[in-house]
Amino acid sequence: MTNKPVTKRFDKALYAANDPAKEIVLEFLQSMNTTSHPWAVGADRYGPDLAGPDGLLVEVEVKQHWKEKHGLVFPYDTLQIPGRKRKWLALNMEFWILRADLGAAIIIPTSILRESAVVAVVPNKYVWKGEEFLTIRTDLCRITSLLPGVGTNV
Repeated sequence: MTNKPVTKRFDKALYAANDPAKEIVLEFLQSMNTTSHPWAVGADRYGPDLAGPDGLLVEVEVKQHWKEKHGLVFPYDTLQIPGRKRKWLALNMEFWILRADLGAAIIIPTSILRESAVVAVVPNKYVWKGEEFLTIRTDLCRITSLLPGVGTNV
C-alpha cells in the first residue's frame, strides 16, 4: 500500500474566481511576444494554463495574501506551490503567481522549482491533514508589473 499525498479538492468557485488571472497573463505575454508564434490557452484542461513560443508553458495562480499595498515586493521570504504540480517539473515552463489585484506577478522557472524543498504544511487554508508543497525562496524569482507603464522589480 502506498501513501498518496493529501491534496486540496477541486473547488469550482475558487477556480472561477481566479480564472481571470490566466487571461491577464495571456494578454501580457502576447504583448511582449516578438515571434510569429502566438501564446494560447493550454490545450490540456488538466495541464499548464498557457502555451507559448518555443514550447514554453505557463501555470498561473493567485496568492490572495499578496496585496496591492505590497507593490512589487512579495511580502514573504518564501512562497509555496502545491506538491501535486511536481508532475510538470520536467517541462519547459514557468509558474506565474499573481498578486490578489492581478497587477503584478512573481515568476518562478521550473529550474528553481526542481531545487526546492518539499514540505507538508499542517494545517493550511484548504487541507487540514498536511498537503505537500514546494517551498521556493522568493529572492530567486523575478517580479514584474502587469500594469501598463509600470516597470519590473527583478
